[in-house]
Amino acid sequence: MNKILLTLFFTLILIGCKDKQTTQEMKPEIIKDVKAQELKIQTIKNTKIYNGDINPLKEIAIITPTGGYAKDIKYKNGDIIDSETTILTLVDAATEASYFEAEGNLIKSRSNYSTSKISFEKYKNLFEKKLISEELYLQSKNNMNQSLGELKIAEANFIRANDNYKRLFVKSEISGIITDLEVKNNEKIPSNSKLLTIVENNIMEIKIAINGEDIKNITPDKEAKVYISDLNKTVIGKVSEINLAADTNTKKYNIKIQIPNDDKSILKGMYGKVEMEQMEVNGLFVPQEAIMIKDLYSYVAIIRENQAIIYKVNRGVSQGNLQEISFDNFKEGDKIVVQGQYLLNNNDKVREI
Repeated sequence: MNKILLTLFFTLILIGCKDKQTTQEMKPEIIKDVKAQELKIQTIKNTKIYNGDINPLKEIAIITPTGGYAKDIKYKNGDIIDSETTILTLVDAATEASYFEAEGNLIKSRSNYSTSKISFEKYKNLFEKKLISEELYLQSKNNMNQSLGELKIAEANFIRANDNYKRLFVKSEISGIITDLEVKNNEKIPSNSKLLTIVENNIMEIKIAINGEDIKNITPDKEAKVYISDLNKTVIGKVSEINLAADTNTKKYNIKIQIPNDDKSILKGMYGKVEMEQMEVNGLFVPQEAIMIKDLYSYVAIIRENQAIIYKVNRGVSQGNLQEISFDNFKEGDKIVVQGQYLLNNNDKVREI
């Protein structure tokens, strides 16, 4: 009886071990589905984006040095005028009086100088003939020099007074559009006040600031695309000025780009986004979404022989949705996971879908 029980016991043990082995052998292997693409070295054009405000290439603010009462305002904001057109007139009695006084002194000084010069020539002739003393000759010469000095002072005063007088008749040195004109007829304008601005907007200008790394790729007449969001349009401009001295505060270099404005649609103060091509870059470029961020470091999942390997990578330049990466273990034939990488662990089995 005992022998029969013992035989039954060992038989049950053998059956249990066989069932356990069968269960282990039938456990399925976990394979994770991912989307991937080939990882290879590419050459792309490195385009940088800069921002800035657009302003007219030529713009003149007209300031009155004397002030006065505004009279005969002939134009308004938005009017187009030619150069040397009188826009308005200022009346200021003190300025007019100074002008006529300076003009009178100039006429008087010219007359005195002319008289003293004639007298000197006469005395000089007599002195050379030894008909007068040297003292009389020198006195005549001093009188002429003194009158010449007075003439120069009178000319200087007249230049100043004449400039102030002419500027009572407010004109523009350039042709363009009137802006910032807020003056009203008979309004008393203080001295050194801004009256208006003349804008010549056939050509506009945008100033951008770029870093030292990019300045070497900027040359005069280099083309740039300028997108103007207010107009929803893109225009082609050209680099007109390069300042090779960095700004002391920003440590960046100022670049000016001229933009054609034939239809006058681009207005002062509009915002522009400038796109400029830099040097071509050779490197490993991957979609931005393929990069995983953990603890401020960047990682990617690489597929080799249907197995995922997680690598820490360094970032380079970015271009649109593409990001340059670099890591020491890149091999030809590598593929990078672009979807499903966040579910992967190192050495996981994967299947491309």
